[in-house]
Amino acid sequence: MQLRGRHHTAVEEKLSTKPQAFAQYRECLQLILFGPSEMTEQDWLTTIAPRALLVATALHDAEGVAGDLQGHQYLAWESAPVATEASESGGSLVNTYRFQDGTDGVDIRMSSIHSEKGKTHAATLILETFRKTHFIQKLMPWLECQKAAAKRPPDSAKKDMMLMYVGMTRPSQMLCLAVRKSSMGEGATGEKRRAALEAAGWSILELAT
Repeated sequence: MQLRGRHHTAVEEKLSTKPQAFAQYRECLQLILFGPSEMTEQDWLTTIAPRALLVATALHDAEGVAGDLQGHQYLAWESAPVATEASESGGSLVNTYRFQDGTDGVDIRMSSIHSEKGKTHAATLILETFRKTHFIQKLMPWLECQKAAAKRPPDSAKKDMMLMYVGMTRPSQMLCLAVRKSSMGEGATGEKRRAALEAAGWSILELAT
């Protein structure tokens, strides 16, 4: 199947005429992204893999036809590799990036904001993602402490504001937001936004690519 642009959007477009497969696709995303952090073999074999096979069949315009042997082999369960090291707290390093500088090191665990609700960390880095629009760019007026943004947020931004609040209140020591440079704006607009963010207490660091 040839995909143009963003794969997720292309998949949804192709499944738009196949409501059962479309529902299975959305359920797969929900289970993978917001389900338990540790997926078991039973979860994969009885819940994820059958849905993924149905979606793959629909994407190849062969809905109702059983998946072939290669499809089953591709979706076979594989246990996560056993971590050779452990974090300072003794936990597994699966889904964790280890930054090492000489004898000093820090473990950076990747996860969704939803899965971290109720937890506390020393430091949190929130990465800007894209869903119809760029997540953090959409909330810039709120980050700049604009009174109008706080008092009368548009309905489309309320859920994102609540999600961002959850992420920003996890750390006890340091909060960082990774934002595209273009989200800051260009020229006078960018300078005005930078000044507003700094006035609100943010420190801005530009990283070379």
